[in-house]
Amino acid sequence: MFAAIFRSCRPSSSLATALKNPILAARYHREPQTDLNALSDLVGELTTTVPSSSSSTLPPPPFSGFNSKDSGPPTADATGYAPPSPPVSQYGSRAGIETVIAVKPIWRLHCKSTRNNTIATLAGPNEGPDIWKEDGKRRTTFWFSGGSCGFKKANRASYEAGYQCVVRMFKKIEQINEVKPIQLEIYVKGFGQGREALRNAMLAAEGMKVRPLVVSVTDRTPIKIGGTRAKKTRRL
Repeated sequence: MFAAIFRSCRPSSSLATALKNPILAARYHREPQTDLNALSDLVGELTTTVPSSSSSTLPPPPFSGFNSKDSGPPTADATGYAPPSPPVSQYGSRAGIETVIAVKPIWRLHCKSTRNNTIATLAGPNEGPDIWKEDGKRRTTFWFSGGSCGFKKANRASYEAGYQCVVRMFKKIEQINEVKPIQLEIYVKGFGQGREALRNAMLAAEGMKVRPLVVSVTDRTPIKIGGTRAKKTRRL
């Protein structure tokens, strides 16, 4: 009966607003026999407790507290922490002591491996007035080859000849490093068997003391691209 009476009359604006409240809707479904006076009292209570959408507190717009006159990042006041100071070395406070970084001289090991022989050449560092020749090249300090290691004729091109040549050069480099620490640059040229002998000797026990000295390995094998006609392939 109440539903028929309610439909016949047009609710006021406050009543329509209150009916949208979920609390009022739940109570109306629980107590459908509520009279009109009780419903009006309930609407009055809800309208006083539930704020309208127009009077609700909205969050402030973004960047509302930003002042366009501000320039630069925020700074701390005088009571803030002081900036961190760099660490002080325990050696810097001693009087009369200067820090000196020793630069190790760089030696160069050239390994030329052809199909007939293996030649290992060791060139000294850029020190001394007699290190350079008249043509601008370095003077050779030590050299070994398959022939100087006792191999003759065709045996100079063998793998064993290249291996013995490289091992003797490693022993000479160890002697130089014991007198004065050095650094070593390796330059490889050619595709002979001595090329593989140098690699295996460096990774073996013979190159254990030489490996830490190596700073770079460079392949200087010339690759022909174009140019004149190549030599006819040898056929046996």
